[in-house]
Amino acid sequence: AYLRVRVRRSWDAALARAAVAPDGGLARHAGAVADAIEAWRAGYLSTLRARGQTAAEVAIGALHSGSPEKPDLLPGLLEVFVYAVLLPGEDPARVARDLAAFVTPRIARLPGAPRTDVEVYASAPGGTADPESDVVRLTTAAWTAQMGKTAPVKGWSGATDGAVFLARGIPTARAGVRVTRDPNDPRVETVSLDELVRAARAYTEVALRFFGGRSS
Repeated sequence: AYLRVRVRRSWDAALARAAVAPDGGLARHAGAVADAIEAWRAGYLSTLRARGQTAAEVAIGALHSGSPEKPDLLPGLLEVFVYAVLLPGEDPARVARDLAAFVTPRIARLPGAPRTDVEVYASAPGGTADPESDVVRLTTAAWTAQMGKTAPVKGWSGATDGAVFLARGIPTARAGVRVTRDPNDPRVETVSLDELVRAARAYTEVALRFFGGRSS
């Protein structure tokens, strides 16, 4: 689930900070808002038990406040975007309500008594692939044949794409090439062309073997 935490207080003129917002305004307290969300995360995860590799996880993925075109204004809106990996059967709306109930009174204690609301702006039901299923077995075999090693995904509690496919009844296994980041621009992903070619062969083999002999 993708959750948006909105925190609001008045917009104020930066030149009048000493009079209208001596505390520095809303953006000045973004760290306290993030800390409140992190405190909720710790409590939420402590109530859940991992199911093998399937586990819940929560992380702050983005923050937005103010306007680069108008930095002369102290922002009246702070948005924190939270990515939540939810266990199968969990209701994203319930999680959003739980998060809101936890952070709202804590954020309200900040200078200016900011108001808070939390919404789910995208979600997919959680699910898992049977480790003994055809798609997992075929993917493991094809990946081993092409890459010379199996393709376990460790340290990941979930995958957005996998959840979307599983929710639509599409058998899903996750395997992919190693990705590194450009040191000059971390937004740019770098991969080996040789690995990409071998991965394409593995994906093709899985598709051919999975659908081989089937009317679909």
